[in-house]
Order: sequence, then C-alpha cells, then structure tokens
Amino acid sequence: MGPMAPSTVGLLVVSLLQAAITLNPEDPNVCSHWESYAVTVQESYAHPFDQIYYTRCADILNWFKCTRHRISYKTAYRRGLRTMYRRRSQCCPGYYENGDFCIRK
Repeated sequence: MGPMAPSTVGLLVVSLLQAAITLNPEDPNVCSHWESYAVTVQESYAHPFDQIYYTRCADILNWFKCTRHRISYKTAYRRGLRTMYRRRSQCCPGYYENGDFCIRK
C-alpha cells in the first residue's frame, strides 16, 4: 500500500478534528434531547405467486392430465423507511457553543 495523497490526509485530519469537537454530556451547561431521523433499509418479505402444476385426473380430452394452481411464496426484497432515534447534545438555554464548550451568553 503506497503513501496517502495529501488531500486524503487533509480530509482525514479535518474529519478527526470534527469528531473530537463535541460537547461533553457530563457538562452541567449541556442539555440533550432525542431526535428522530429516517433511514432507508432493505427488508425481505414473502411475495406470493401462482404456481401451476399438473395432476392425473379423469379428463379424457386432456390425456388424463388436469391443471391445478396453488399459492407459493418466495423471498423478495423492498426498500423501506425506518425511523431511528439518537440523543443530541446542545447548549442549555442561556449558553452558546464555542468549540466543545458551552459559555454563558
């Protein structure tokens, strides 16, 4: 594996810095709340289909062969939306965010 390109290293450093700058939920000036967000998921389900099969019978015109139907199921996939929840930290009322600290206004 060769050395990383300078732009890749820069993006990595910026994303690590952004991840490091977060509010501490233990800080008494930090409040939190639950927020919902939608996630697209792929889910499986039983898809019905008509299965045709043949049986022996007394139908002389069809060479003693009769057509029958039955409902069978196969696994199919579809996209769906799922609501997820996460806890978000923010500065309590009367405080503003400065880096990773909440400071009184």
